[in-house]
Amino acid sequence: MEKEKSGVFKLVISFVFLIWFVTSLVFMVYFAHKGEGPVTVMIAGQYFLVFGIIAIVSGISNRSFQPISLIFPVVGTGMIAGGFIYGYGSEDVLSYAEKYLPDLFLVIFFVAGIVMILGRIYSSKKKRTNCTYVIMATCVDVDTQWRKGSRSYCPTYEIYFKEETIRLCDHFYTNMDHISVGEQRELHINPDDPTEFFEEKKEKMKTAFLCTLGTAFIVISVFALYMYNFGN
Repeated sequence: MEKEKSGVFKLVISFVFLIWFVTSLVFMVYFAHKGEGPVTVMIAGQYFLVFGIIAIVSGISNRSFQPISLIFPVVGTGMIAGGFIYGYGSEDVLSYAEKYLPDLFLVIFFVAGIVMILGRIYSSKKKRTNCTYVIMATCVDVDTQWRKGSRSYCPTYEIYFKEETIRLCDHFYTNMDHISVGEQRELHINPDDPTEFFEEKKEKMKTAFLCTLGTAFIVISVFALYMYNFGN
């Protein structure tokens, strides 16, 4: 019954997001057709901003926060501010924005790349320090999501620890590690707080992905900064 309610809730949320996205897209096309470029950019920015805030709040609430989600509200805020300045700012403000905004955005992406790498390293180190007890866990449920034409999986594990049955889920979806109900995996848990845990293979995957992405952000932003300021 609880699983059915959770499924209905996810379906409703997905439907709301779909309506919101389509509505934003319709308004973007409408204002773009009217030649209102700044308004179009601001509408796109509000989507990134709200989506990013929801992702951050959701990640913090279920302990699956990833530093990469900070990018969305930053980009969204920048798009809203940039659209407003270009559409309604004075000539002095517009001149100032044209001169410094490109550099500012590239610096933000550079810092975001550093935050991704350092945040992931810190998070992984903290988990490895806290989660010192190794235990066998049984997969009791597998949630699936379709992303870009492929199916991603997120397992829910069950462990028996200190005479208590506990269910664990890290809310991390991946298509690189398919697991079936009934399959057992080795987990590292925090003996003082068993809800804090990690699976070795997934932990390495998260670290590799975020560090690679962070490095890409740094390299691209540095290259773009150089080309923008010294390329001519």
